[in-house]
Amino acid sequence: METTTASRPECERNRIPDKTEIRILLSESFQNFETLPDKIEDAKPREDGIPLKQADSGPYDMTLIGAKRLVPLISGKQLIARSSDGCAALKITDRSDEGKK
Repeated sequence: METTTASRPECERNRIPDKTEIRILLSESFQNFETLPDKIEDAKPREDGIPLKQADSGPYDMTLIGAKRLVPLISGKQLIARSSDGCAALKITDRSDEGKK
């Protein structure tokens, strides 16, 4: 995953980016993503008993243009992106087939 600038006329390439974060979660049934705490320490225990360390990555900062992160996603996990930057875009690449040739 890489942070880029959205290709819109109002988005300048030389801009100073606003805060952009990603987070990987093992979702629970009927989980409300809008009520997720910003820090894992502030989270209540999960109802399914899975330890938070295994279920929530906490926020990864992707604010800077060109910031990259390799994020392994497995079945049942959700990728959540939050940004206050109307010109931020995340470029996501599926690398699951690399090395299988």
